[in-house]
Amino acid sequence: MNAIDKVRFLDPVYQPSQEFWSRRLAAGYGAFKFRQTNANTPGNDSRQAVQHFELSSELYNNLVARVGDNDTGAFVYLLAAFGILLKKYSGSSRVTIDSPLYTPGFKGKIQAPVTPLVLEPANELSLRDYLSTVKQTVKDSYTHQNYPLELIYEQKEMRNSNVLIHWDTIHMPVTQHNNYDLVISIKRSATLHISLHYNTTAFEAAFMQRLPSHISNVLACFESMDTRLQDVVLLDLDEKMKLVRDLNRTNKDYALLKTFQELFEAQVRKTPYATALVFEETELTYVQLNEKANQLAHYLLQQYQVKPDDIVGVLAERSERLIIAILGILKAGAAFLPIDTSTPANRITHILQDANAKVLLTENNQLQHLQAYTGAQELLDLLLPSLNGKTENPGLSSKPCNLAYVIYTSGSTGLPKGVMLGLDNLSHYLLWANDYYFNNILGKTFALFTNISFDLTITCIFTTLLRGDTLFVCGNKDISDILLELFSGAAGVNTVKLTPSHISMLSYLPLESTPVQYAIVGGETLTAFQVSTLQRLNPAMDIYNEYGPTEITVGCTVKHVKDVATDLSTIGKPIANTQLYIMDENLELLPMGITGEICIGGAGVAKGYRGRQELTSEKFVKDLFGAEDDRLYRTGDLGRWNEDGEVEFLGRRDNQVKIRGYRIELGEIENALLQYETVKEAVVLVHEQDNAVKSLVAYCTATAQLSIPALKEFLTTRLPEYMIPAHIMYLDKFPVTNNGKVERSALPVPGTVNNNKCYEAACNDCEAVLIAAFSKVLGVNNIGVQDDFFALGGDSIKAIQITSHLYEAGYRLEVRQVLRYPVIKRLAAQVSPLSQLANQGVITGELPLTPIQQQFFAFKRKAYDHFNFGLLFYSKERLQTEVATTIFRKLQEHHDALRITFRLENNTVTQYNHGLDHPFSIEEYEYTEVKQLEKKLRTMQAQINLGEGPLLKIALFHLPDGDRLAMIVHHLVTDVVSLRILFEDLGTLYRQHLQAQPFSLPRKTDAFKVWAEKLQAYANSAAFLPERTYWQKILAVNTPLLQPDFPQGSNLIKDRATKQISLEADATHLLLTAVHNRFHTEINDLLLTALALGLRQSFGWEQCRVLMEGHGREDILDQVNVSRTVGYFTTVYPVILTAAGDDLTTLIKRNKKRLHAIPHKGIGYGILKYLTAAEHKQELDFSAPEQIAFNYFGQFDQDIANLPFGFAKEDTGPLQDTREQREYELYITAMTEGGLFTLTIDYSVKRFAADTIQGLLENYQAALNGIIEHCAAPVTA
Repeated sequence: MNAIDKVRFLDPVYQPSQEFWSRRLAAGYGAFKFRQTNANTPGNDSRQAVQHFELSSELYNNLVARVGDNDTGAFVYLLAAFGILLKKYSGSSRVTIDSPLYTPGFKGKIQAPVTPLVLEPANELSLRDYLSTVKQTVKDSYTHQNYPLELIYEQKEMRNSNVLIHWDTIHMPVTQHNNYDLVISIKRSATLHISLHYNTTAFEAAFMQRLPSHISNVLACFESMDTRLQDVVLLDLDEKMKLVRDLNRTNKDYALLKTFQELFEAQVRKTPYATALVFEETELTYVQLNEKANQLAHYLLQQYQVKPDDIVGVLAERSERLIIAILGILKAGAAFLPIDTSTPANRITHILQDANAKVLLTENNQLQHLQAYTGAQELLDLLLPSLNGKTENPGLSSKPCNLAYVIYTSGSTGLPKGVMLGLDNLSHYLLWANDYYFNNILGKTFALFTNISFDLTITCIFTTLLRGDTLFVCGNKDISDILLELFSGAAGVNTVKLTPSHISMLSYLPLESTPVQYAIVGGETLTAFQVSTLQRLNPAMDIYNEYGPTEITVGCTVKHVKDVATDLSTIGKPIANTQLYIMDENLELLPMGITGEICIGGAGVAKGYRGRQELTSEKFVKDLFGAEDDRLYRTGDLGRWNEDGEVEFLGRRDNQVKIRGYRIELGEIENALLQYETVKEAVVLVHEQDNAVKSLVAYCTATAQLSIPALKEFLTTRLPEYMIPAHIMYLDKFPVTNNGKVERSALPVPGTVNNNKCYEAACNDCEAVLIAAFSKVLGVNNIGVQDDFFALGGDSIKAIQITSHLYEAGYRLEVRQVLRYPVIKRLAAQVSPLSQLANQGVITGELPLTPIQQQFFAFKRKAYDHFNFGLLFYSKERLQTEVATTIFRKLQEHHDALRITFRLENNTVTQYNHGLDHPFSIEEYEYTEVKQLEKKLRTMQAQINLGEGPLLKIALFHLPDGDRLAMIVHHLVTDVVSLRILFEDLGTLYRQHLQAQPFSLPRKTDAFKVWAEKLQAYANSAAFLPERTYWQKILAVNTPLLQPDFPQGSNLIKDRATKQISLEADATHLLLTAVHNRFHTEINDLLLTALALGLRQSFGWEQCRVLMEGHGREDILDQVNVSRTVGYFTTVYPVILTAAGDDLTTLIKRNKKRLHAIPHKGIGYGILKYLTAAEHKQELDFSAPEQIAFNYFGQFDQDIANLPFGFAKEDTGPLQDTREQREYELYITAMTEGGLFTLTIDYSVKRFAADTIQGLLENYQAALNGIIEHCAAPVTA
């Protein structure tokens, strides 16, 4: 609009129009936007579709009866109906529908081609009154329709709608629909024809196909004009039944009349001697755990006369005492109240008093938090050891209707509220979870590592104890250390329940794979990045996304996440015996595809809030679709049904959020902030970073200068750690909207405001390194030593990154120190230099032979140069020689052992580690036939020269069907563990190449040279020599010798053949998991017991001698870490196995005892034989023949997954000279690959008949299957 027109509309004649639109578009009224899919994409012609329908003759005749042929009158009815429909769809109290210019009687120049029709379909209005207001709105709006609204918009933000309605005979024509997401076009003929032109990114076709039914149902309600708007229904009976019945077919018959106590006691009877719990050095069987819990239960009954629905508090760190306490409370018939040990003292006191706890079970180290609490207390660390009373099960006094536990969650009033869960709720969830997640099958060692006041722990503790599996209780260490222990496999855990924030932490930890097989995720929205993190660590991992507030007993919907692209859009379907409805504010069902409040009914609904009847009545309402006493819980969460019958989670409808799995009322944090003496105003929001990590942000104004660290310290006395804002930002004033409310969207992004009034620079190197790390990790400049980690936006994940940067800089800093000392000045005092940083430079020089290398040269060979690993990779795409050269040269430079050579002179072997000038070997060939490739590979295998090197050879072959990449490496400088390291690094370097990133590999651990040198000193040390006694006993044992079928036959490499067997996938899974729970075995305990039984069946031996091969990287040298060092570390040592007797339990235990008695996994045998001075081993006789060797290589699936290429199918040629003698009669190897356990016997066809070896294999397989079945079977009393 030009300036002249603007001046013209200042004429008083236009003042009524200006005043009307100013009132109509008053402050506080924003644009109306309704998009059924919640997408934010504007309309676009290329994404337009149309849905046509006609009014039924009945509805049309009713309309004509009211308005006749008057199109304007009919338009008002249709507009009013669509206003109701859009209000119920959107939940908005005010609906704006644009219309084109109203043409009857219009003259003059068009100034405003579109008129906003602002409707207010209030629930309490009758249809008669509402229709009257719509008529007046239409009349007034069209009276002032040609006033240019841009004059109003200049003073306010743009007000508009994404919906337009158009009647062909009364409105200006609509030529384009792409400015709107929904255009409702109406024409009259014999009936009303309605066309819905819609943007397909904003509306789904299936939803639009249902809309005609909804608008028809609204219009049908106009038959009774006294109907209130809130009683207008959208759904017909069929659609309502689909929402109530079809989407909630979840009936399942569980033993709901039994309490957890009964179910647990039944499990104790089934598996009394299975391990129930492991905490550090403590292990308790089911019967031991039950008896200790019984003793505590009897004590509580006698001393405190606890009864059903009494509440007993538990304030203790994670340990076996915590589990005993919880079970003891339940067995006494009471309900447990878990309290996190990090809870502020005054909050603990409030919780205990509010719950009216009969007694508190705590520990001596928690008394500091209980100075203000005057109720009864018992110290578990003193009480439990002193209990020597009854160990039998107490009589059952509680019933399913009684309380099981009370958990306090954040409350909007500033005080937490106690959610009361029943024994029926608990039993139902546990029975469902064990059925759904685990199919009630043993073999899931579950980790407990989260806060006990977080109901995520319910799954960990109780499902495990009802299956007969083992609960692994983590101590109170830093969460990053715990996660590393669990996911590295060090804890022997294969099942976890965790939050998405925990997964985000995993992405920063030094993990490449994990044995964790089951991950149940809950508490927050799960992202694609987090799922990808888990799948990278274990592609076969089962990942479950569980949704559910505390008030619904842990979880109420679940989704098995397999495909990141499709499975994260929903939270799945309701669990067994659970009903889920999407409802509006009046608790009316909303159609499929429409966003509303998630309301949950069924077996999980809690009893209510303790002592909060009004709040209970507000949140727990009658279930109109259930039985008489059934209730629904109003979650306050938003969601919608999708067309597949799954629920999409769409956030919160109130001021409640979830951070790291904890439900938080932002108002409670704001109230705590306002209690600080100088805080005047406070607003708390959630900030989501690019990586989907959420954090709390507090904004404050103050009456005086505000100290962020002091305020932070103040909050720690009133709020638990998870409610402390990560960012606290001090502002002079808050931005406000036109109606005086805080403009939350205008608050600054964390990190953009410098709250420090006085900048102080670093005064030493340590402070400078910390500032650099803070700046890089937190993305904030101008940081000084008085800056606070949290005030700058730090959280526990950022703390991990800070420590990582410090490590790279040569400093040691723990995550807990960053969190405890957040100000750089104080944090600097906690930093110390790394004391165990390995030499990262180039390692050169002569080094002694290790025992396994000594063994290699002690065996008389024709070709010492030819003893290799041969690997052949396949790539469909053409590989560039320059890229392969760069990557493998980098590997040779980084891993020092790949530059070793060996010089043989006068029966002496000299091992030397060369520098970066050592030659690098790569060859390139263009071949047309595979036989050319195989011929060249055979040649390459024999071309390594130990004296000249290199001992790593690379070749690139281009063939018509794709490329082959060969990697030939001599065994003297590598072993199977080294190959895993090289696989990982090869994958890392190739990915960095594809992403055009600079090459970077993880820090080196100690060099092979360091290991070899220190091993020499260790071999004659006082710390080692006592091992001689053990090996002297082993070497003195007489065992039978293996008699070949053909004693005169040769035993050369060229005579070798192999035979193998594989277990089924289910048996393999059990072998790797569940079977070890019964006797606490390691896999070699069972594999070798099976071998002993197989040898007995084949050769009649009741005792046998087998040479074991191990990885050799044992923790025997102080301050030496070779966990990531390439080299030949393998250990070889004899073991004596027994097969005497027919009792499998006894055999397994005997062999386990023998194997576990071997000092340091057998590394000492080779040290004694080859390194220890002769005067220290005169009494040892190493002359016994070694006929059978065994090596279990482990699981290779994840290691292979690290590779950028697959393996080629062609053979790489003989790995040894075929004229060589074989070292053993039988070389038995086993591994797990592709989910299958495979065992292979390598033998000479000139010495053994094929039937003999086949018979041994079959006997071994039968023995191993028998062991698996025996160990996996339930134990009966």
